[in-house]
Amino acid sequence: MTRREIRLERILNDVCNYYGIKLSDIKGRSRLRKFVEARHMFCYLAREHTYSSLSEIGLTVNRDHSNVIHSIKKVNSLKDIYKSINKEISEISSDESLYDKGGVSV
Repeated sequence: MTRREIRLERILNDVCNYYGIKLSDIKGRSRLRKFVEARHMFCYLAREHTYSSLSEIGLTVNRDHSNVIHSIKKVNSLKDIYKSINKEISEISSDESLYDKGGVSV
């Protein structure tokens, strides 16, 4: 596994833990709101905190790059409307060393 893949998996695990869902749920085809919101948040955080391509991010959750683009736009638009989204982002990415693009990921 590359460092980039490890970082993506760590972000994915953090998102799953925060939302209280299983990895299989976030990677699955279900369109239940709680799973979709978690997927959106993962895509947003992965794009913000890694140098991974849209395709790499999408592969992590079994989606393509266009789904990742939609997820990022969705979170960005919701951030401006709902301040609770900003709180979620900061709580999920509270360990800054893991989410620093230049830092070492484990």
